[in-house]
Amino acid sequence: MANKWLPYTAAVPRYISTQELLTPCCGKTYSTFKSGNVTTENIVQFVCFASPLGTDAFKELWEPYARILVKDPASILLQEGVADQKSTRFTYISQHTCSAADFQFAFMKGKSKSHFPEHKARVIQAGGYLPVAPVVAYKQSRSDAKIIALVGHGETDPAFYRDLGARHTNMYEAYYENCLYGYIMEFFIPAKDAAALLSRLKERPGVEAGIYQTCLFSRPVRKVSGSLS
Repeated sequence: MANKWLPYTAAVPRYISTQELLTPCCGKTYSTFKSGNVTTENIVQFVCFASPLGTDAFKELWEPYARILVKDPASILLQEGVADQKSTRFTYISQHTCSAADFQFAFMKGKSKSHFPEHKARVIQAGGYLPVAPVVAYKQSRSDAKIIALVGHGETDPAFYRDLGARHTNMYEAYYENCLYGYIMEFFIPAKDAAALLSRLKERPGVEAGIYQTCLFSRPVRKVSGSLS
């Protein structure tokens, strides 16, 4: 029988080294795809939001929620799906880097539904992920589009995503056993080529993908009180 997934609070990492094998809930065994230099100081937390709110309304209400997760909400990258994507399930996706200890705190605090009532936003905790390789800073040009792909646990060939014609690719692998996805990918690609890559990704079994752009704040994120109630 396959091992049951452990809760985040158990702090059990999904992968330890490049030699360890994983037996997930589906009963299949996969080898790891990480470098041996794994550090728990660069866990990336992804949170997905399905919301009918427009950009400005969502950002105003998102700030107090973000302050529950981190001291400085400006350290969280908030991204929104481009307006013409009718099939994108998540309207917004946030990501930020933290240590394993800080992730545990942020995850538990972020679970409270009182901050995001479902009539304003449905919050989906995707979990904590580690970069497969050191993330290299990439300065996105105005002619670039960014595609985020959420890849299911059934993916057995993550190397497939490395040669899709993107200018730059970041790959994150699930660190905890009950992460919602096996991998999360970021692709930076010329905007004129984005639709073709997006279509190719969506044809891949178990992949959700969309084009996202950074939510820009016209002022520094301020301290606010209240909630999305």
